[in-house]
Amino acid sequence: MSLLPAAFLMRYRLPVARFDRLPRTGKKLLDLPETSRLAWPRALDVPLPPIDLRAGWNPHGIGFSLCVLGRTRPVLSDPENPPRLDALELWLDTRDTQTVHRATRYCHRLFVLPVGGGPQGTEALVRPLPVPRAREDAPLADEEEFLVRSQVSSGGYMVEAWLPVQVLSGFDPATQPRLGFFCCVHDQEYGRIPFSVGEEFPAMSDPSLWHSLELVDAE
Repeated sequence: MSLLPAAFLMRYRLPVARFDRLPRTGKKLLDLPETSRLAWPRALDVPLPPIDLRAGWNPHGIGFSLCVLGRTRPVLSDPENPPRLDALELWLDTRDTQTVHRATRYCHRLFVLPVGGGPQGTEALVRPLPVPRAREDAPLADEEEFLVRSQVSSGGYMVEAWLPVQVLSGFDPATQPRLGFFCCVHDQEYGRIPFSVGEEFPAMSDPSLWHSLELVDAE
């Protein structure tokens, strides 16, 4: 019997559908359908709390939405220390180079915070940070270049983020339709929820442990 987690034994390639009308101009920034929900390999090893992550793309960028339910504590985020409270941490490699162990200039690390931005600290924001141990650092985009919205309730939150092409070095779906991908939900109540392998593996700094998002045309 293998002692390795089941999520480690396979490298997943997850389809992400194209939606030409993203980002939207209404109340919701993305409003992605159920069919755009991403499966979590982590669920092969442990039961997951009620989280829902979705993705959609077009030639102008890629968007992610996260919904976390079943909470009893107020939603809090710390822009100065993003992993400390409530946040979605994303890693993206626009070249999907899964044969290297240190990040290149095409690798990006982003924190999507449901609150913590704006004059009162009640607005969502995206905070880019360097990938640890990177061989080369990707340019850090200005936070104002991201589009982000959130809805917070007594039982949880939903946050949507649109990452435009100019903030993702090397993003070119026409010639490179796959992105290296990893993520982690940081939550006050549920703890740290990685996309696949846990902290026993250095996924936060090693792109060879990331999975793939395949950018497909069908909605």
